[in-house]
Amino acid sequence: MKKFKKYNIDPTDENILKALESDTYERATHIKNFIEGLDLIDTNMFISLDARWGEGKTFYIRQMEMTLRYLSKKHFGKDVTELEPYFSKSRLKTIELENTYLPIYYNAWLYDYHKDPLMSLTYVLVKECGKYVSTVMDNSSIKDKFLSLLSSFSLTFPFLQISGDWKNIKENLNGKDILEEIKTAEEIH
Repeated sequence: MKKFKKYNIDPTDENILKALESDTYERATHIKNFIEGLDLIDTNMFISLDARWGEGKTFYIRQMEMTLRYLSKKHFGKDVTELEPYFSKSRLKTIELENTYLPIYYNAWLYDYHKDPLMSLTYVLVKECGKYVSTVMDNSSIKDKFLSLLSSFSLTFPFLQISGDWKNIKENLNGKDILEEIKTAEEIH
């Protein structure tokens, strides 16, 4: 019996990096132009990417994510030795940006069965931010603007309920490592 050959490549980190290194799909120029174009945008904007199933949307987005991750780590003086071999000969290494971007990839399929999509998005945001900044909240690091913003929402985290009273928010967040609280909440659910 003749077997079917799989023609699509899963968008794993390893496959993304190999494709970036060899420019397998000849996208380096498009990725470079897109990222440099992002840097020219000075307002909030939604960007839509549309194509049929299997035409490479996820792979393209993940390639941009990995490129931005490399550029961000490089900008902040983080260790890029793991990523450097994949970018060393690529034209993507030459991208120069005025702004720094924190790339966050939210896999909607992975969280499809979460009962609260906003919470799963929040989990991913905090986890990714935790790779770049401390997620421990203390009174000296909580700014009034942040608290004011939070107080305009009513959010329920498995480890904390936030609603209206910014002093209550400040007390509840003081000394907590938000990333650890989220990991614990995800393990419970």
